[in-house]
Amino acid sequence: ELVEFNQVLEDKNTWRDDFITSFGVKGVVALSWWLGSLFAEQIRARYMNYPFIEITGAAGAGKSTLLEFLWKLIGRAQYEGFNPTNSTRAGRSRMFNQVSNLPIVFIEGDTATENNRSKQGGNWIEETKPLYNGRSDRVTGQKNMGNQTNEVPFRGALVISQNAQIQASTAVLSRIIYIHFDKSHHSPVTRQSAQRIERLDVEEVSGFLLHAITHEESILKLIDQSYEEYRNEVMNIPGIETERVGHNHAILLSLLDALCKLINIDDATRKKTRDFIMTIAYQREQDLKRD
Repeated sequence: ELVEFNQVLEDKNTWRDDFITSFGVKGVVALSWWLGSLFAEQIRARYMNYPFIEITGAAGAGKSTLLEFLWKLIGRAQYEGFNPTNSTRAGRSRMFNQVSNLPIVFIEGDTATENNRSKQGGNWIEETKPLYNGRSDRVTGQKNMGNQTNEVPFRGALVISQNAQIQASTAVLSRIIYIHFDKSHHSPVTRQSAQRIERLDVEEVSGFLLHAITHEESILKLIDQSYEEYRNEVMNIPGIETERVGHNHAILLSLLDALCKLINIDDATRKKTRDFIMTIAYQREQDLKRD
């Protein structure tokens, strides 16, 4: 089944302030990563990989509203994601092969339970490891008399969203940028902003996609100019030793700069988001040490 996208050609950007009010710096982080997913192949060509992102939070924290809105920005309506435990490994592999420079969103995989063991066996979260480098998650034999195989590279980007944090090996966790949503910032004002965000149609916001890809050269140039400095900055945080943590969050910091220029996010929000990215980089390092 082909995925239907409906992009418009005009970027109106009437949603930015409501988005920031509704989701705060965590939403800005998610949107920065989402912007980068539109250039996942180009980023992998430069840096060998593109990080995964994990978004967790209790029911009502705003995950679904966020993801459905992010999809609207690139032209897909009334969609959140795909449950990996409801499919076979072959089905998941086909999902990975459907898109290039677009996100794949896994929802409610529930790695803390036996539900993690999906149909026909297989630990879906551990299967994702090769996707980080754009490699195939699965090798299949060609239907002939020879010994040729098919390995379809992964050209998209991976989002994992569920209520509880995933349980996985250190190798998987080190590939992931992690954000946890809660209700601590909820108020009547954020609720009103979220309601306005929910009411927006694809036709009103999907100009974001064209606006982003027409600035591809500038975005990639900005990443090239800032990545090394950001990587050093993250690696200089006391306690951070894992190269992947430095790399993933440096890419994210560069994408934040690109997003702020693309949709004119103010410096105060950029600085708060930047500080938050440094915090989650440190927290990810601690997660790896505990694991």
